[in-house]
Amino acid sequence: MVRNLNIRSKGAKISANKRRQRLSRLAARRGERAQSRALARQLAILRAAARALGLPAQGLLRGRLSDALTDTRRALRLEAAGYEVVALELVPAAVTPQNLLLRARFVGATTRAERARSALDRLRAPAA
Repeated sequence: MVRNLNIRSKGAKISANKRRQRLSRLAARRGERAQSRALARQLAILRAAARALGLPAQGLLRGRLSDALTDTRRALRLEAAGYEVVALELVPAAVTPQNLLLRARFVGATTRAERARSALDRLRAPAA
């Protein structure tokens, strides 16, 4: 049984449907903020790795490094989960510079997975 969900806002009644729409928009904004915070954490990890490597602060170099580190993290996470990972180029680099395909096949726990876990931990460690 649905009760009267009409509420007053700025002197006007709002129907239950409008209220649900507003609440869903608010929830979407909260989700976007959570994604933004997660992205900020990932960028902080990448910046720490860049500082540890002693790379210059130019945006273009930092962008290319972050692309490479992101792909490296993805491959290491797959390997740590027990997948065998192969990196392939989809099309020639002259067509597009971002053409990396990570192909993974589940093989189970191996010594390679253990090495990938330790490499991932070293990558996550803050730069000293």
